[in-house]
Order: sequence, then structure tokens, then C-alpha cells
Amino acid sequence: MKINFYQKIQNIITPPLIQMMAVILKALGIKTQASLGSLALYKTGKKVILSVSWNCIGWQSLLLLILTFITGLSGNYLLSSKLRCIGIGVLGTFLVNIFRMTTVALIAFSAGQMPAIIFHDYIANFIPIIWFFLFWKFSFNFVLEKKT
Repeated sequence: MKINFYQKIQNIITPPLIQMMAVILKALGIKTQASLGSLALYKTGKKVILSVSWNCIGWQSLLLLILTFITGLSGNYLLSSKLRCIGIGVLGTFLVNIFRMTTVALIAFSAGQMPAIIFHDYIANFIPIIWFFLFWKFSFNFVLEKKT
């Protein structure tokens, strides 16, 4: 925290993720207004403002994905299948995190701040873990090819 590396993440990566959430929420019929670090949701006189910080964007999931790559790809697999696996893993983890953040926003908008906080702090942590189990099952069964 003292070297302010998180500030670079906050300023560079978070705004595009907030924009992506806004696009999804607009498709669901919720008027949104995105800014650098927050997302406002409006619907018939109702307004909810969500703060999205660097710690909410899923960097922990990316770190965990990299750690699972170290063990999951250590087998005797073709390089091309390892690269496909990495591509699917990175893209899937990215999409799962967008889904997770958007779900928090939907809960905040429809049920209120406290249910959203409970979901964000406790339940949402399981979404990437479930994704990793499904991803590795799929990868081992259909993507990774053993060298002959």
C-alpha cells in the first residue's frame, strides 16, 4: 500500500471494468452512469451509487488462476493445448469476475446495500472457485492433449 501500486490499478484497469458493468446493466434495463471509480444506477426515482475499488476487480482470482496454471499445466501436454487452456482460463476468469461484480450491483440495486455487502464479502468469493473447478474439469477432459 505504501508504494501506491494499487493506485495504478485503480486508475487504469477499474474504469474499463466499470464501463463493461454499465453495458450489461443497461442491457438489463437499468440506466447507468459510469465514472472512474463508481457506477450509478437509476430506475424510476431510485438511485444507487456503487464504489468499485482496485480490490473488487478480481485480481485475487487472477493470482489464483496463475497458481493453478503452475500445477495444472505441469503435465506432459502439447504446448498448443497448454496455450488454449491458458486462453480459456484467462478469458473465463475475466468474464466470471465481470459477472460477479455485476451481480453485486444488481443485488445492491434491487435488495439494498446490506444484502450486496453480504454477497460481496462472503458468497461472491465462491464464484471464481466454482469456475476454477469447472474450468479444470473441462480442460483436463477436452482441451489438454498429452504428448505422444
